[in-house]
Amino acid sequence: MQANPQGLKRYQDEFVGKKFGRLEVIGFFGMRKNYIYDWVCVCECGNVRFVSSSHLRTGLTKSCGCTRRLRDPKTGQPLLKDVVYARRLFREHCKSVRKLNVENLLTQEQYISVIKQRCYFCHREPFVRKSPRLNAFAHLAIDRLDRRKDFSIDNVISVCRWCKAKNK
Repeated sequence: MQANPQGLKRYQDEFVGKKFGRLEVIGFFGMRKNYIYDWVCVCECGNVRFVSSSHLRTGLTKSCGCTRRLRDPKTGQPLLKDVVYARRLFREHCKSVRKLNVENLLTQEQYISVIKQRCYFCHREPFVRKSPRLNAFAHLAIDRLDRRKDFSIDNVISVCRWCKAKNK
């Protein structure tokens, strides 16, 4: 099936050189049945992916798959290496800090470095499991050593949820 030159020109102006999520369109790949155009895209991580126009336009495909949660082969639990998951954890932390009317002086990088540490009380390794309710994250937390002070890097510790519940 031959590509429609006028339609292709219009689509090339619309897609080539543009970013859709982590994907940047670098060229036209071909056309499938029913005039579905496929594009050659490069992800921020360096992988090449072929994606249809509709998937790019609607946001159905935003990356090569590199942002999916990496899972531990033994336990099946998501690993902390996932950038998207760590951002969600940080947003949840910021929401809970706002409810406490306490200032959060931690950056996202500082927060991630703290939650990767062992639990301050029981020395349990960090692991995560997404709770089915409200995107709450069930097994990681940070807490303040001195509750009268703000959340700053010298006043926070990594705590598992069980120890946090015991020490309230």
